[in-house]
Amino acid sequence: MAQHKQNAINNYVKTVEDRYKINGNILKMGTTDRTADTPAAGVLIYDDDLNTMYLGDGSTAGGVQMADAAGRGGDGITVGACTTGIAIGACTDGITFTGAYADSCIDFSAVTLNHSGSSGPVMIRAGSYGSPVTSSDPHQSGMIRLYSRNSALTDDGTGFYDRGVFVCMKTTGAKSIFPISGLAEVEATVSGNGPTSVHACQFISHLLETGSKIASTATMHAGWFKVAAIDGATIPVGAIVAPLWVDNQLYGLNIGAGGTLATEYGIYATTGGTSPRAFIGFSTSNVGFNNFISFDSTIASETMIGSADIDGGTADKYLKIDLNGTAYGIQLYAI
Repeated sequence: MAQHKQNAINNYVKTVEDRYKINGNILKMGTTDRTADTPAAGVLIYDDDLNTMYLGDGSTAGGVQMADAAGRGGDGITVGACTTGIAIGACTDGITFTGAYADSCIDFSAVTLNHSGSSGPVMIRAGSYGSPVTSSDPHQSGMIRLYSRNSALTDDGTGFYDRGVFVCMKTTGAKSIFPISGLAEVEATVSGNGPTSVHACQFISHLLETGSKIASTATMHAGWFKVAAIDGATIPVGAIVAPLWVDNQLYGLNIGAGGTLATEYGIYATTGGTSPRAFIGFSTSNVGFNNFISFDSTIASETMIGSADIDGGTADKYLKIDLNGTAYGIQLYAI
């Protein structure tokens, strides 16, 4: 009797499948082995090409699984116009990528952004200026963390580099551009003395191990800043060009040289380990620099520029200068 009942169920299910089969797609609610009387807690959708989609059937670790067993290479998920394409709640990993990719893991190439300010549309967002993502965790973590290692023993000969993060931004209009920018702001401190350091960016080049080395023709820098223009480009009179812009904008009674607490510099240089050959090194592949230092009209009358003769000063110090291997000195007078 039990076998007869099971055969009847199987025949009924087969009849339903054949009747509602549309273009090879079958919608089935229940278990996949046709042996139970009650439906499982989920939905199984599949077709003759073995493209499957499991929705929480309780038998798999993932809530949603998609497979293209026929290897046709179609889209796993296609989401049309909607408010939120995919909403992911609390989980260990929101999205995990595995395997080898022939192209990009995430591709925004076809995206059109309608900029409307700092709170407007962007490709990836975490909070806003007025409502940032908050954390009270004292440990080191950050918002984006990337680790990679290159083990290539030879260069490809093109002169290009292996870049961890590369941004190229172009403009044909009058809008200013900043391919990479950062803002470190210290708000009112609730308790304690505030942070022990505040840096808008940090760059470190490090020979990490005892066997670490670089080529004899290599250069090693924590940051490379360069300005360039080709023949035919125009930089008008009045424009200022420099690879590095250092700007001090501190205000307050207890800040700067006129205050009572802080020591402020335009550039602060420290050393450790070996003694560098010089604080600044000059080299050129063309004509060099016209002047060692240039002061314009806005700074020429400030307190750092003395206007009187040194009378009675003692010339007992000098700054050491290495001029193409020959030692010179710039005389210093006590005033």
